[in-house]
Amino acid sequence: MKEHLKAARDHAFDTLDRTGMPQLLPRPQRDFLAKKLGVHKSSVTRAFNDREANELRFLWELAADLDRILEHAGCRK
Repeated sequence: MKEHLKAARDHAFDTLDRTGMPQLLPRPQRDFLAKKLGVHKSSVTRAFNDREANELRFLWELAADLDRILEHAGCRK
């Protein structure tokens, strides 16, 4: 998810520079995350459902929020 957030930030700034409007990079599907990690999709689902996986859920929610992605990068729309 951290890799995705970096790519999402870069994409937002790139689209802002090119078009004047930042765009949000869609979050990766859980099956994509599973493939990238080399685990079964059910393992990814269990990770998201784990009560102690606070950072993972935080990053997942952050990845869907363009304003927060830009704020964390030090830029506001």
